[in-house]
Amino acid sequence: MKRLLATTALVAAMAMPAMAAQQMDNTATRDQMTAARHMDGGMTVSTATLMGKALFTPEGAFDESMLDTPYTDAPDTWENIADIEDVLITADGEITAVVVDAGGFLGVGETRKRLSMDNIRIVPDEDDEGEYFALFTGDRSLIEDSEDYSAETAAANDEMSTRGAYAQMQNRQMGDGSMSDDGQMSGAQQKADRRVGPDRETLDRAETTDLTAENLEDARVYGSTNEWVGDVGDLVITEDGEITHMVVDVGGFLGIGEKPVAMTFDQVDIRRDGSWGGLNVYIEASEQQLERMERWEDET
Repeated sequence: MKRLLATTALVAAMAMPAMAAQQMDNTATRDQMTAARHMDGGMTVSTATLMGKALFTPEGAFDESMLDTPYTDAPDTWENIADIEDVLITADGEITAVVVDAGGFLGVGETRKRLSMDNIRIVPDEDDEGEYFALFTGDRSLIEDSEDYSAETAAANDEMSTRGAYAQMQNRQMGDGSMSDDGQMSGAQQKADRRVGPDRETLDRAETTDLTAENLEDARVYGSTNEWVGDVGDLVITEDGEITHMVVDVGGFLGIGEKPVAMTFDQVDIRRDGSWGGLNVYIEASEQQLERMERWEDET
């Protein structure tokens, strides 16, 4: 066997897993995401600050007088119902809704719900200028009755998901919060910055004719729970030109101590992230499972 080092497109003979119909592409670009804002009272918030923010709901019915009290911490009478995992925006740069996993709050399994910004108030943190709490002002039934989130429902509402754009912007951010001259992280910083990847179902399946060894090399690999488990190190082909395996570099720190393991192409799902055009690879294995696999050795 030999490693594929050329940049020619991968032939359609790659054995790819059978996938469901392609999801509708409603992913915002990074520029669209950074331009989107929501105004509430004297505060203007961005998608980047909303993403990952805890969403609270007050005990009992919401009353505007609750906002007369300055808050330095979320009070015990506020229940943390979920974390905001996606922010939905319009082409005009308006934040219209958020997506949360409300399963725990509703006492059921994973339930991704779209919650309108009309029912969310931004409450300033008096201790930290520019920081705030996100407070859901509707009652429990409003969450139960709200529509489940999907790419199709977002498109029907003329909304775009910012999750992929946010993840990519975070991945390219330098450790000190600044950006490099070319907007890229160094390889060492990428290895050290182990973040959750974008939801694969929001990304398009990559066409095999568009794939090259060059654009797959160092692509991020995400595991069964969407965690970053490694990077593509090599592609393996036979002397006859048949592509057989993708080699994933697992573990290590700052590029030291990585373990290469080989995955057959029917074990990988390659997706293109519309927010920046790059490739992500998804597999049904955890980092621990990969680390227990036999080490791949180059036979050349």
